[in-house]
Amino acid sequence: MTYRYCRLMISKLTFHERNPTFFGNLSIGEHNDIRRVFTDNLDAYFQLCIELLDYMEELLGLVESVFTSLDQSRANSMTTAGQCRLHPLIICVQDSSLLYDYIVKVLFKLHDSLPGDTLQGHRQRLIDQFRRLKRFYEQASTLQYFKDLIKVPLLPDSPPNFKIKDDIKNYQTPVAIVHTPPPEPAQTHDEVLIDTSDDTRSTLSFAMSDDWPPNGHSVVDRFVDEK
Repeated sequence: MTYRYCRLMISKLTFHERNPTFFGNLSIGEHNDIRRVFTDNLDAYFQLCIELLDYMEELLGLVESVFTSLDQSRANSMTTAGQCRLHPLIICVQDSSLLYDYIVKVLFKLHDSLPGDTLQGHRQRLIDQFRRLKRFYEQASTLQYFKDLIKVPLLPDSPPNFKIKDDIKNYQTPVAIVHTPPPEPAQTHDEVLIDTSDDTRSTLSFAMSDDWPPNGHSVVDRFVDEK
């Protein structure tokens, strides 16, 4: 599992180095419209699609490794061990929803100008990743750990049909929403940090009253008398 995590980190760093247009959270600015990044440069979009598919492949590899380790260790999402393994998948949910959205839109753009046979490899990779991603979202949405932290998107029963140009009208962008925890109550200045009640003052007053020391003699006086 550590190996898969490191592979994903290397893939992420490599992707961002090659594509500085993408921010660390994979956003690309207002509306995240990937179809405007390279205007009509089909070569750039063709290569970008390959890199997005490669990135998604590493992400899904980590996801499957995590769920396999949970099954083998019989841990669940509400144990400390289970949550430790599942925590990185929160970012995977967020990143994968954007990656999938970009791949779909880039493929539709490429199909507008290139023959379908040229893009068969891209389509087949997307279909395979769609099934795995859908399974990931379905598994994650059933776990209480994810329910408390993030709204996992849902995918349709089948991927878009890129051979039908108008099918993009039926496409809906998957959106992952992270739940914001409620703010902790602010500490007020009126909170009592030291007990200054009357009982404390009365005890101190008694200890330092005029009757002290007993019998009107201090420890020093008795010491002098004994001499």
